[in-house]
Amino acid sequence: MKFVPGVNGSPDEIVDAWVNRLIQRPIDDDKKKVLLDALGSHPRDEDVRKMVQLLVSTPEYQLC
Repeated sequence: MKFVPGVNGSPDEIVDAWVNRLIQRPIDDDKKKVLLDALGSHPRDEDVRKMVQLLVSTPEYQLC
């Protein structure tokens, strides 16, 4: 199955939605900034995929 993350909303909303979906609790601002930097100001599907890969590599995700 092909992963289609969808790009709805601002970069901040996209990060918050994925953090809520995968971790279900807030993350540190510095880690959120890294995720936002990965998305850029006009995220595309490839950017969201990259951000999700970074998110699942965090210790917070590993502890879920």
